[in-house]
Amino acid sequence: MEQYCLKPKAGIPTLAYLGDVDIAKELLERQTLYMRTNKVRIDDPNSTSGYKEVPIGMNEEVTVTAVRVGSRAYPVKIVFQDKKGNTYYQPVAISKTNCGMADSDFIMENKNKYFPNSFSFSDANTKKSKNLMSKYGKKPVYLKAETECLDETDTPVRLPRYTQFTIKNIISQNNSPYIFLELEDIDGKNYKIKATFTHTSVVDVILQSDNYFTVLFGIGNLRAKYPNITEEVWNMISRGKVQKGMTTDECRLALGNPIRIHIVTGSHETWSYERKTLDFTNKKLDRIN
Repeated sequence: MEQYCLKPKAGIPTLAYLGDVDIAKELLERQTLYMRTNKVRIDDPNSTSGYKEVPIGMNEEVTVTAVRVGSRAYPVKIVFQDKKGNTYYQPVAISKTNCGMADSDFIMENKNKYFPNSFSFSDANTKKSKNLMSKYGKKPVYLKAETECLDETDTPVRLPRYTQFTIKNIISQNNSPYIFLELEDIDGKNYKIKATFTHTSVVDVILQSDNYFTVLFGIGNLRAKYPNITEEVWNMISRGKVQKGMTTDECRLALGNPIRIHIVTGSHETWSYERKTLDFTNKKLDRIN
């Protein structure tokens, strides 16, 4: 159908467009389609036009129940039902030249009267999820801060910073920039986190308040990068705590980069933070001031 829509036709100003109706009947009846417009029509005997426009969800799944003859401008009348059994119709042109209209006519309110702008054979959510999974699927990620997630029973739980995951699946949602990441931690437990790969507003960019993916997660396996850190020390690091005997790597993970590093000698150095200083000997913390 999409190839037929794009193929130039003779454009004869006669009833040649009835061939489009025959093609549409053959290719569309009983087919599942997905909405690419949010306005469709229903019959309305009280209206002078005989119809009224009603809203429908973008990417909503519908089934074509009939294809009928439309008008000269929009030759194909597609009748369809949503999953609740509500019936709608949409008049469309499936070949621009056969409808007697120029490309420039399909703008503004007429834009969705061209078949590819009203319907699609593919689920946009599935396509979006596949694209994201091709980029991020099975990647190791970790939380940059303590974050609320949903556990396997959809109960909200707060997980600590540096919790390590593998991305198992990415689920897109209709009419939303947000997705759900399905994650598995190192113990095989499953969680879901709502996130977005698209900033929803300038304010959210400034405040980092929209669960943006790179704000929530770092990419990589910290356990593999630092194999000698014990779980006991990871627990301290996740809470931003340090103790004597921790390495410079462990302290940096716990507190972040220091404001200043002063090298006293080859084996002694002092790290300065806003409210404390750390003294290291041979890369081991030996004093907290």
